[in-house]
Amino acid sequence: MPSVSVCYVDVLIIGAGPSGLMAAQALGRLGVQVKVVERREDGTLYGHADGLQPRTLEIWNSYGIADQIVSKGAAVNAIVTYASSPDGKVLLRSNPEKNIIVKTRYPFELGVSINDIEGTLRFAMKDSGTTIEHETIPTSIEMVSGNYPVKIMLKHTQHTKVQQSQRMSSEECVSTTYAKFVIGADGAYSWIRRNLNIAMHEEYIWGVADVLVETDFPDVRLKAVIQASSGTLIVIPREHDKLRLYVQLSMKDIPTKLRFTSSEDQRDNCEALRARKALLPYVVEYKKVFWSTIFSVGQRVATRFSYANRIFIVGDACHTHSPKAAQGANAAMGDSHNLAWKIAYVLRKWGKPSLLDTYEEERRKFADELIEFDTEISNIINKGSAADYKKLGLLVISCICI
Repeated sequence: MPSVSVCYVDVLIIGAGPSGLMAAQALGRLGVQVKVVERREDGTLYGHADGLQPRTLEIWNSYGIADQIVSKGAAVNAIVTYASSPDGKVLLRSNPEKNIIVKTRYPFELGVSINDIEGTLRFAMKDSGTTIEHETIPTSIEMVSGNYPVKIMLKHTQHTKVQQSQRMSSEECVSTTYAKFVIGADGAYSWIRRNLNIAMHEEYIWGVADVLVETDFPDVRLKAVIQASSGTLIVIPREHDKLRLYVQLSMKDIPTKLRFTSSEDQRDNCEALRARKALLPYVVEYKKVFWSTIFSVGQRVATRFSYANRIFIVGDACHTHSPKAAQGANAAMGDSHNLAWKIAYVLRKWGKPSLLDTYEEERRKFADELIEFDTEISNIINKGSAADYKKLGLLVISCICI
């Protein structure tokens, strides 16, 4: 009977989205031995993230990778809002204004695909010698004695597929990793968080799509917030003339199919997301739908961000909010940037273990402020005016992301 493989690492990262990749490349640059595992197949990149804020670009610049991502995205320099007329027949447009109103090296929001965000971080991570084990999921976690006090059992699902066809032993599909630290970067449904008994709940349902359209809507290259009689629509410019569409939904808006594979089905999904109706009287024709989905989020912050100062959660695993705040991946990468150097300092004995306490102290304050902002902007979208949204967004987004 083959034995279960065992390895020892400084840091094990669960999840290879933006927060996990940011942590991996930051730790790798500091000479920390890192192992990254990811449940998705290699090459699966599409997700919800669609842009970077100025502060995030400054963080990327500190690692020498900002220029690479800026060259791949679309700079969004202004915001414009629309509101339905009293009779609901036309949309009333505000004057465009700069969307970043404080001084920064990068005075714009960058619309860029998750493919490029993750791809650039992966390249930086591999430069430091770190790779990803895809189709790998954790099955158990426990604290043990010794220099590597976190024990995690991993299941390699790609091997399971082979096992089923070749009748391999089940032991060949599992492995054990002992780590000094573990980072749970595994998203809103975090396995790490659930196994630390930290509950989070969902509240809001959103539709999102990446599209190429033909339209007479005049502001497709500005960030546009449309408060139409049919509901709120957010339009964000992306690279190569793409657009990212967000629309808040209710249960009755959700189509039977939640995921689509054919182009026609995806066009139907966009119709279900009310994007075309929200832009009336402007005409929108979908030329290509690259990706669309429906997801739910809650305005929640985890009760704690770590366990025994050995296991940490970052990003959506510890705080979630609606896409109205335009901060999801940015906040997640900020968490990882804050945590990575502290773990490295403790490993190198340059800092005391108590340094790790400051991760939650600092990032919880940020998360609480972000949720407060998201709640306020959600209330404005639901009950306020388009002008209110623009005023709050200009003030608070600039302050948060800088």
